[in-house]
Amino acid sequence: SRPPSKHFRDTVEEIACKTFARSFKENSKPFNARPLTAKLTRILWEKAGILRDESSLKESIDGIDSVFRELEGHGASNPLDLFRVFECRNAVLSARAIAVSALKRTESRGSHYRKDFPKENEDWLKHIYVRMGRGMPEVSRIVPI
Repeated sequence: SRPPSKHFRDTVEEIACKTFARSFKENSKPFNARPLTAKLTRILWEKAGILRDESSLKESIDGIDSVFRELEGHGASNPLDLFRVFECRNAVLSARAIAVSALKRTESRGSHYRKDFPKENEDWLKHIYVRMGRGMPEVSRIVPI
């Protein structure tokens, strides 16, 4: 594989710097990620866990988006708190990627059971690709295997 282009590296670096600048705030209160992490864990387990359906997955996405909005206002005044903000943000983005993918997959697959689609469907032997769109993970394409 070939290395990333200079434009790509510069773009990633610029995004990282902007994210860091937005998150680093003088005199911020210490960031406690536990309440948001606990809320995110509860949403995933109850709404996007092993047993799921369209309604619960939509509720999980709404809940994940709510956690993201709560997180947006938090900054950090020291490196450890900044790490906690980024770690929590990455968990939220990963959770949303999982939930939007699960919502698109209209079948049960492996140990993940869709109550509204209880059977495996061979037509769903596909890869679901997720990418950032409008600041949040969204399904970008679905490709047959």
